[in-house]
Amino acid sequence: MTNETITTSEATDTTAAKTAAAAKKTHGKKAGPFANPPRKAAKKSGLIDATAPATPPPTATTTTKSAMVLKLLRRKKGAAIAEIGEATGWRAHSVRGFISAVVKKRMRLEVKSEAGSDGVRRYTVQA
Repeated sequence: MTNETITTSEATDTTAAKTAAAAKKTHGKKAGPFANPPRKAAKKSGLIDATAPATPPPTATTTTKSAMVLKLLRRKKGAAIAEIGEATGWRAHSVRGFISAVVKKRMRLEVKSEAGSDGVRRYTVQA
């Protein structure tokens, strides 16, 4: 048995060679439990439908929350904060902020606010 001394530069070269060999095996892809399966293997196994598009095309029936709020505000009787909150899933302060910041300031629409005989405040926008 011979006693050989390895210098720091030789050790670094050996480590770099091992790292490069490991990278070649994985082809630069993630390894381990979070690695994505190769597409070819997934197609062969039936996990990916080769004929289906990667993302579904946008549909014309998609309605934004902004459009929903404007539709409610443009009704003849207008909309109460609670109605807008139910339709969008927003809380009352978010509805008031949207009406103030987006509808009034950004869209520059005139918003009328009237308290009804039942005590509920209703907001309307001219169509």
